[in-house]
Amino acid sequence: MTLSANLNYNNQKINEGTLTFKIGNYEIGTVNVINGKAELNYTLDFNPGRYTLTASYSSENYNNLENTGTLIINRRNLNLITNPIQSSLGEGILITTNYYDENGSSAIGITVMSVYIDNELIHSKASDTGQISTGYTIPTTTTLGTHIISIMLENSYYNTKSINTTLEVTKTTASSTIENITGKINQTITLIANISTPNQIINEGIVEFKINNQIIGTQKVSENIARLSYIIPTTY
Repeated sequence: MTLSANLNYNNQKINEGTLTFKIGNYEIGTVNVINGKAELNYTLDFNPGRYTLTASYSSENYNNLENTGTLIINRRNLNLITNPIQSSLGEGILITTNYYDENGSSAIGITVMSVYIDNELIHSKASDTGQISTGYTIPTTTTLGTHIISIMLENSYYNTKSINTTLEVTKTTASSTIENITGKINQTITLIANISTPNQIINEGIVEFKINNQIIGTQKVSENIARLSYIIPTTY
């Protein structure tokens, strides 16, 4: 902002001396009086509120002078950018928000980000860099489909700002292996299939066992394993 004052004596513009500006008790700058005018460019870094603005004139040829006024600092607005996320059960995600002031400039002060998923607070984190990120691991019990991520930013210099985005939770891709086995005709063997994912224990789903593309049985998965007892026939 620009603070300015006009100084005249007997309708003549004063062309000497200095003018010191203060907000409250804090001196923010001193400028020369030139052609009846003093101007100070200043970037506000005060908390929103009501302050006394003081301008004090000093000169060798004129009496010192002090005038006061009121400065009201309003909260400004924040702009937020965050992107939708798609991930799987048990996977870790990074929720990132970039923020800046309403003029496109870097925000001042400390900003606290609170992250909610489906209205449940999962994390709060502070930053003064213009970007805040927080990690989250999707529980394996989460319902598949679309969930709402709500992000709220709080900063004493700005109005509280919220934004929503989506978290799309998809099925986890599992891998499977089957153990090699050797047996004889009429012998009962146990076929074992291992089903695994990087981040969870599987206790659901069905494994279909085949020999030479013929289905010989199915079994439920329990703790990542499906077992099938099978009697080796005399012929296939």
